[in-house]
Amino acid sequence: MADRALAYFRGAPVCARHVRYQLYLAGESGMPAAIRQFAIQSGILTLAGELGIEVDETGVMARLSEMRAGVEIDILLATLGMSLEELKEEIRRDMAVGAWLDSVSDSTNEEVERFYENHVAGRVKPAMVRFRHIYITKNDSFPENRREAAIERMLDIGNSSLPFEELAEMYSECPSALNGGEMGWVTAKHLKPELAELLFSMEPMEEPRMVETGDGFHLAQLLEISPVRPLTREEGLEMAEKALKSGKRTVSLDHVLKLVSNDLVFVDEAMVSSARALEARE
Repeated sequence: MADRALAYFRGAPVCARHVRYQLYLAGESGMPAAIRQFAIQSGILTLAGELGIEVDETGVMARLSEMRAGVEIDILLATLGMSLEELKEEIRRDMAVGAWLDSVSDSTNEEVERFYENHVAGRVKPAMVRFRHIYITKNDSFPENRREAAIERMLDIGNSSLPFEELAEMYSECPSALNGGEMGWVTAKHLKPELAELLFSMEPMEEPRMVETGDGFHLAQLLEISPVRPLTREEGLEMAEKALKSGKRTVSLDHVLKLVSNDLVFVDEAMVSSARALEARE
């Protein structure tokens, strides 16, 4: 079953064993996404080879060390059904793809300057806040998270004499609890409207205040606020460079997709439908 052709790419069969690593990365997207990624990667590797792009053993070992820091390598190899050498080869392929994308998305200083003058100069940096909060969700499935109970819990937290950071670590249901509730710098568009309205009306370091949003309650304290201001030239040039890189990567990937789409043929009709759904979302 593992050796049965699931698709053909440029006339060669693609079996489950060919896309174990891509399937691991695809997660819930499943086999059609993994096979498409394999085809895209293969197409890019051909182009990378034409440019003489190579990945040395030192780079592969450094990436492998990073992976080992996040998960036991033996567990990962068992999950993938791969040997260490096979995993290293997949890493090499991934890194070659990344190197190719970097090479096609580089911009000259003149391009960055021109983009900055035409599209970025004169823009402003939006107002931002740095804050910390304690978050409790509203969820009728749990008695302690029903609206009235959540309000009582939040009032009790607000009346506590413990430091805010400790309270966040103890009670907050937001991942920021691990950092004492601190969320870092954010703009209004990245916040719930009710929370944004509260924070932008507060003074730095005033007593925490509670606000209700659609899905829960926040006990928030403003730490710093940065008002709207013009972008500096340095910030604008950095924005221009990132925009150019993103645009060039998108154009290059679209080009590769067109190249490989006619060379990839799925065998199973259900996979054909799934692949078409993926393309429609893109």
